[in-house]
Amino acid sequence: MKFIINNIYDSDKNNRQNEKSIIMISTEMKTKICDYLFSFENSHLYAVIDGASVSGLLEAIKKNNTQYCCLLSGKLDLELAQAAPYLAKLETKSPLTEWLLDGWGTHSGIYCVIDESVSFMDVRKHFRSIQIVKNYDNKSIFFRYYDPRVMNVYLPTCTGNEAKQMFGPTAIYVLEGEKGDSVNKYSFIEGEVRLKEYLYTA
Repeated sequence: MKFIINNIYDSDKNNRQNEKSIIMISTEMKTKICDYLFSFENSHLYAVIDGASVSGLLEAIKKNNTQYCCLLSGKLDLELAQAAPYLAKLETKSPLTEWLLDGWGTHSGIYCVIDESVSFMDVRKHFRSIQIVKNYDNKSIFFRYYDPRVMNVYLPTCTGNEAKQMFGPTAIYVLEGEKGDSVNKYSFIEGEVRLKEYLYTA
């Protein structure tokens, strides 16, 4: 895949250098977001989480009886394993879901609504397939799509073919908004990416 990502990475770098204040999510706001995430019928909810941004992620996932996998292939040493991106299937109001939503607004991952007929292995295959992309110079680079700041910039710029590859089996991407007090819902309908924003008060 070749993505138009040079400017996205420049933007992401600036975001990291000029980090805005992160909201402290309230119990009410977390409940509203959780209810929204699990409001889609006949679907499963998955999260792709950045281990480098979430301290103790691997340990937290292992404590919960859920399907998960590391999105990096091969045998990893402990340090790399703890910093790797992970795919996890979430259940409503499970300890893992509650713990992850406590980090809403920290750019730590994305949420994906996928039809219940799609197997976990096929979901894993998809998210592994979009990690390595080509830039304008035709160089292979690692694409940090699981950073919502990257995805919020990239998805609206997708061509139809790029969006088709990016969505794969995913019906809806749910991302935190720029300031963390909103939910961005992205869907791929009739060959184009559509965005709806929902604002919540902390």
